[in-house]
Amino acid sequence: MDLSNIKLSIGIVIAIIAQAFGIIWYVAQLDSTVGSLSSTVGVIQEEQTTVDIAVLQNDIEALKDKIAMTQEMARMYTVGKAFDASDLEEAIDELDERVDDLEKDND
Repeated sequence: MDLSNIKLSIGIVIAIIAQAFGIIWYVAQLDSTVGSLSSTVGVIQEEQTTVDIAVLQNDIEALKDKIAMTQEMARMYTVGKAFDASDLEEAIDELDERVDDLEKDND
């Protein structure tokens, strides 16, 4: 096959060139979109991490406050007397009775 004798119409050559430019434009646009979305995801992840840290810090502070309050209550309860588990058992029984009464009232 002799390439010098092949005749291509100008329309086919223009169509092939137009498709090549179209593919190049599409890939460039796709790359730009991916880059933009990647930076957006990075910002969102950073913001979420900041929010998560703030929530955890608040939870830690609340737990520290509860521990301090529990320790203070234990000091107030045990000042001058030995720890007696029967008092706790009685308090638990009273609370169980109150819960049962409330459940009966709600039914």
